Amino acid sequence: MKWRNLIFLVMLSMFTLMSCKDKEREVEGIEPEEQAEAFEEDLEEVRRDDGIVVQVESDPELSTFATGLNAWNLGEEMNDEQGPFTIFAPDNNAYSTLYRDQGQEVLQVNNDAIVQYHIVKGEMTAEQLRQEVQNANGTYKLKTLAGEELTVRLKGDKLVLEGATGDKANITSSSTSEQGVIHIIDKVLLPSDLEVEITAEK
Repeated sequence: MKWRNLIFLVMLSMFTLMSCKDKEREVEGIEPEEQAEAFEEDLEEVRRDDGIVVQVESDPELSTFATGLNAWNLGEEMNDEQGPFTIFAPDNNAYSTLYRDQGQEVLQVNNDAIVQYHIVKGEMTAEQLRQEVQNANGTYKLKTLAGEELTVRLKGDKLVLEGATGDKANITSSSTSEQGVIHIIDKVLLPSDLEVEITAEK
């Protein structure tokens, strides 16, 4: 009888220990997912609540453009002004290509003009741009804050921008904020009135 009681106690202890381990694994499996989900929800809320400039700054892919945006306090002016705005933001790879092809002097001397050339007053989503291009028989022009125009066309399903020098950029992704729309593009577009000579790539 004593042996039976001893065996029962040992088995009961093992069962209790295994149950505790299972509960630990269950908690460890659920909590990180819940935390990640809560973090994503908080992040989306921040993105919705903040201005369009803050949203640009929060995207690591746009860090070079964000630096240029604030270099001449243009970002502060945009946050102070009531939007909406549409920003065509070149990604970091686009700036690397610009440095390689034109040298850093182009950006250093003309930063303000280049940044403003990528910003349009008013909200234009990708769908709205497609519709405007179709309504304009294939070519739609946007006046930028720099005073010069960007030309928008469709190449298949893709939206393509053409700058004053003939360079072309594809819109690779888009997002919205309370202040407008951000379109990420794969090339830095240059206005015609720059202080250093440029070489356009057709």
